[in-house]
Amino acid sequence: RPRPRRASAWPRAEAERISPTVMYKRAKFCPECGKRVQAGEVEEMRSACEKMWRKYMRLSDLQCPLFRHCNVKTLAGHDQVPELWQSMPRTKGRS
Repeated sequence: RPRPRRASAWPRAEAERISPTVMYKRAKFCPECGKRVQAGEVEEMRSACEKMWRKYMRLSDLQCPLFRHCNVKTLAGHDQVPELWQSMPRTKGRS
């Protein structure tokens, strides 16, 4: 008779959530705001681009041209930890 599987004895620590931070995948230029970014550059999303932040938070359908060219981090941790970075979500418009 197989033994029932028990939950882990060690409690799992919940990762602390932070405001979204973006890291650009490659050097790009935004024709709408005139911003030029370099690959690997890290910024807080809200201060980097208001349009990008509003699209990420699903408050607006307007999309920044740099939206698909960056990764986002929402959990606390070092910037060098690749598991913390995720691709931007592919969200469809509301129209």
